[in-house]
Amino acid sequence: VGDTYPLGCAFDESNVHHKYFAENPDSKNPAYTTKNGVYKEGCGLDSVYMSWGHDDYMYLVAKENKTTLPSPALFIVRYHSFYRK
Repeated sequence: VGDTYPLGCAFDESNVHHKYFAENPDSKNPAYTTKNGVYKEGCGLDSVYMSWGHDDYMYLVAKENKTTLPSPALFIVRYHSFYRK
């Protein structure tokens, strides 16, 4: 458990335990080491692959159980552990 972070681009130093990302093979792949990585600037979060964790789990549980929460609330649930400078 921990932060939610985008995949396919450089790991941000604001992520909890950032130093351990050096052990991830993606940190050595030139396609994934720039700020935008494989994404176009401004593509939107719906186009970004994110790490999977408790945030997305709760979002999917709510969504699949036909929650009455409005879309902005579901967005907050899904991305509440996403920190990016």
